[in-house]
Order: sequence, then structure tokens, then C-alpha cells
Amino acid sequence: MAAPTVNLPAKVYKVVNNPAGTPQARRLLEKAAQTFKMGVPVVVDSTGYLIESPTISSALKIAGFSQEQAANLTTSGIPKVMALTQTPQNQPAALIIPGGVPPNDGRCGVNIADDNSQFILPCDLGHTPAVTDVGLIYGLTKDATSGQWYLDTAITAAGSGAIAQITEIPVITGDPLAPTPPIPGGLMVFRITSAGQQFST
Repeated sequence: MAAPTVNLPAKVYKVVNNPAGTPQARRLLEKAAQTFKMGVPVVVDSTGYLIESPTISSALKIAGFSQEQAANLTTSGIPKVMALTQTPQNQPAALIIPGGVPPNDGRCGVNIADDNSQFILPCDLGHTPAVTDVGLIYGLTKDATSGQWYLDTAITAAGSGAIAQITEIPVITGDPLAPTPPIPGGLMVFRITSAGQQFST
């Protein structure tokens, strides 16, 4: 299906069955050479490091959605100092770190996919969100142009990677930030099914 006109990172929309109201989040060791964007599905691979999820299939579960962009580490799990290539005069071992550069700890923050966290993403351009979507399970597809992911309503079988169960249509439930009326490629709220959760207990 065609990607939505506006691609957005997946974010936590709400947390249910949790008195604290805070999503489960972890900082997981990032694999080297990762360049994924914020808000994309990520998975801990067989070597124990975090990578962007490949094409989601029946055999693949996701850890959650990235809270930040990947740092393109040189070595897996090893902090990368974001320094300039120049060095101070007469101090060959020193580093010049520009002001405002975020610290790096070799990890990436992840909003964990669990039964309580509900996320929000646009759907494919060929679909207009409706109340009849609630309860249905769709797949997630990466837009090759933007690098962001969207809900793909053409994927409905678990064997094809359908892991996102729709829980709410923001425009119908009165979210003031959702465009009115529902539009093709509009926003839908979802949870990752237990079968699609890498850290499911």
C-alpha cells in the first residue's frame, strides 16, 4: 500500500492498566553502524544488540520503538564521543566536543512494546480510519523514502506480520490534534500483540 502523505515517528499515545501512567522504557545496547530514525520498530538481534527491525514477518517480534535516532556507533555497545576531527594545539590526545552535543552511552532508548503501552502512527494512504478498525490487527511497513514506518492495512494475517492491534481512532474519540473529518492515511492508535512482543512474559 502507498505510504501516508505525512510520515511520523511512532510515539506512546497512552498507557493503560498502569496506575503510574508511565510507559515501560529501557536503554538497550546499540549495534554498530545503525542509522535508524526515532520512532521506528527495533529488535534485539541474535548478538544481543539493538537494530532496526527488518521487514516484519510471522517469525519476528519487536522490542519496541526507538526513542531517539541511532548513533552510528563504530563498535557495538561502545560509547561514541561526538567530537570534531581537529585537536587542540599541543594536545594530541584531547578532544573538541561542540556545545550542545548529546552524550552517548552506547545505548538507545526504547519504548517497550507491552500490553499496556499504546502507540500512534498514520496508516497507509489507501485507507481512511474508521471505528470498524478498532480490534483489527494490521502490519507495519517502512516507507523507503522517509525511513519512517506506518500501519499497513493490507497486511492482516499473523503469518504476514500483522502485529499492531488497533485500539482507538483519535479523530473519532475527540482528540483535538487529529484532523477532522477522518482522512486517508490518518492516525490510528495501536498496541503490539503479545505474539509480536520480544519481551513478552
